[in-house]
Amino acid sequence: FYRFIRLSDLESLRVRVKARAIEAGLHGSILLSGEGINSFLAGEEASLRNYLTWLFSEIPDLAGVSVKESFSVDIPFTRMLVKIKKEIITMGRPEVVPSEKTGRNLPAKELRR
Repeated sequence: FYRFIRLSDLESLRVRVKARAIEAGLHGSILLSGEGINSFLAGEEASLRNYLTWLFSEIPDLAGVSVKESFSVDIPFTRMLVKIKKEIITMGRPEVVPSEKTGRNLPAKELRR
């Protein structure tokens, strides 16, 4: 999942987010920036769901975020990384502030057209 939201106190957030993820036995990566969060996580389903419940309460602006799921026998990541970055999705356009203004969502048919 990812979401463009205003985040602050990134170092403190990074420490809490990583400690809880390791405690839950999760692997993957979480990118934090002033513009939001981008996450790829893997682990036991119950542990992952409990972690997301905690994370979404820790960062209330994540409420309602769409989490895409994929199930696998193997965990595809070898470690748990939580990094602070300039951008969660690289655009290279500092004037763009997605948490403040985005384009409108298009239905699939209209997007194809």
